[in-house]
Amino acid sequence: MQNIIGKTGLFFLLTAFLSSGLVWAQKVAAPELNYASGRYQHPLSITLTCSTPGASIYYTTDGSDPDETSTLYTGAPILVAIHASGDSLGGAMDNDPVPDDSIETLSTYSMVVKAVAVKSGMQNSNIVKAMY
Repeated sequence: MQNIIGKTGLFFLLTAFLSSGLVWAQKVAAPELNYASGRYQHPLSITLTCSTPGASIYYTTDGSDPDETSTLYTGAPILVAIHASGDSLGGAMDNDPVPDDSIETLSTYSMVVKAVAVKSGMQNSNIVKAMY
């Protein structure tokens, strides 16, 4: 290889490859949610975990992609209420005048949770998404 590109070319090629992080950076494991996407008949308490030791998890609930400026997951559950069509809160105790709280009227997802795991010296995990 030295005869083809010379010592200087080999040095720059090797330096560029090593500084790109492709050789050394492992990827953080993707966060896991305790409930799969879906429509549920009861409120949910979503918890997030990551199998990479020391990784931090950041999440959003508005459908945007999370990054290190998003909400840091501290272990407290993310609460998801049932959302029936026409309700602002959903559920039997929402005190609205329209009796639309049966599961049959459930027509929209009330929350999209996206999460990413981050650890210094590693590539960020893939973003995971769940709709409730």
